[in-house]
Amino acid sequence: MMVKRQLKQLMSALMSKSQGERFNEILGVIKKLHDDKRHDYGNDDIFANFRLSEMAGISPWKGSVIRMGDKYARISNFIKKGDFKFKEESIKDTLMDMAIYSLITIILYEEEMFNDHVKEFEKNMKESDDGQI
Repeated sequence: MMVKRQLKQLMSALMSKSQGERFNEILGVIKKLHDDKRHDYGNDDIFANFRLSEMAGISPWKGSVIRMGDKYARISNFIKKGDFKFKEESIKDTLMDMAIYSLITIILYEEEMFNDHVKEFEKNMKESDDGQI
């Protein structure tokens, strides 16, 4: 009976908000989740764990996409079987992790593109200094 009452309260709360308000509320939850997890790594480079993929010759943003693939596989399995094997993580937790990974991937991709442009610029400057241009 208590679960039914809680579900009614949740539905009532969800229905009283606009989709835009709920969207922004979820963004706030995602931000807090990211900030809390970020603290656990205790490193100046908050994406250091994503950069570990470089040890295998995979750029960090691509490594992040692989992590999202793991989350996607977990959700796909849930859809097929209707059971979430990993009980400590809910479907919402997995979706929020995917949202965070998506944002991290954007940042890592931007960093790589920026670094590639800097390298290209430096190469062109060196060639110019050497009289090759």
